[in-house]
Amino acid sequence: MLKIEFEVESDVMKKNTAYISEIKKMDTPKQLRGILLLVLLALNLSNAHADERESLEQLRATTTNLIDLLVQEGVLNKDKAEALIKKAKQDATNQLKQVKSDKEVAEFIQDEKSVRVQYVPEHVKKEMREDVEKEVMAKLNYKAEERLAMPTWIDRITVKGDVRLRYQNDSFGSNNAPIAVLNNTFRDANITNSTEDRDRLRVRARLGVDAQVNDWLKAGLRFTTGLFFTPVTPNQTEGIAQGKYQFGLDAAYIEAKPFDWLKIDGGRFANPFFNTDLVWDPDLNFDGFAATFKPKINDKLTSFTTIGAFPIEEVQSSEVNDAKDKWLYALQTGVKWNFNKKSNVKIGVAYYDYENVEGQSNPTGLDTFSGTVPAFRQRGNNTFDINQLNG
Repeated sequence: MLKIEFEVESDVMKKNTAYISEIKKMDTPKQLRGILLLVLLALNLSNAHADERESLEQLRATTTNLIDLLVQEGVLNKDKAEALIKKAKQDATNQLKQVKSDKEVAEFIQDEKSVRVQYVPEHVKKEMREDVEKEVMAKLNYKAEERLAMPTWIDRITVKGDVRLRYQNDSFGSNNAPIAVLNNTFRDANITNSTEDRDRLRVRARLGVDAQVNDWLKAGLRFTTGLFFTPVTPNQTEGIAQGKYQFGLDAAYIEAKPFDWLKIDGGRFANPFFNTDLVWDPDLNFDGFAATFKPKINDKLTSFTTIGAFPIEEVQSSEVNDAKDKWLYALQTGVKWNFNKKSNVKIGVAYYDYENVEGQSNPTGLDTFSGTVPAFRQRGNNTFDINQLNG
């Protein structure tokens, strides 16, 4: 029985040797030859389950030969190949100790003229195949631009997007003053509705591109459909009469992460603060700069602190314009407590300081504070006539 196994295995080894010789002679790219050698190696390992006992010396010789060729073809580096062979030997030795008693091992080696064989369980074979596949595929994926003749920067580009469809109802209080009264009270307010509810179908589509410049620096652009005279939401009302959807730049930013605990954003980027939609609209982007610190206190607690400076509106001040640039300065800090892998509690406090955003009344006969009027007004803001002193 042992002799039959040896002859069968020897025949397989001869075939493998012939295959290896043919592959080495092929006039093909190194990556293709490496893939063929990988397939032969996988077949060599998978053939092991045809018999429960194999020749350890033959299996090791063929496997080592294939791995050496993979190194020559540039699919595996030498250090990883040596580590792979060492691990395979160690796994086989450990398994032999586990499944064979001292008496059974002695029976295998008692006859010096007999061929030494070793039992390799199926799960060990599977682990060896998976280790080889992981190492080789990682190498092949890293060299994708060489195999496909594509530039290296493509691997650093990520494209993302989303589409939103929704029904929206805008409700007004039944006790609101008529628009004629409001517009007469607040001149130039241009209030168009104060009492009639609106039902609308809304749509928004976004498409963004992120470029990983290096390990710690990323740049991004995002385009969106929607209305661009509002800084909050890009949702656009559906309707044939609305014409074509508008499409414009919604975000442009640079993100730096020089350390795991530090992130710096600049440009127009997503809300950097821990928040809910009770404080900030989810669609609102921030212009300016923000830095977030997340030092780890222990395995369960992580602190976070975010500081930022965000220009709201740039104003050209002069001797006839007393309005100033409008800014938002913000500071937020808090902690995150991880109970386990699926549960956590996050608590934060924030201070937001708005500068030069309130309207100011023009002096009698002058309009030097007209620039304090906000470019955009949300419902709920208090209003007054800044020209009330001018009659």
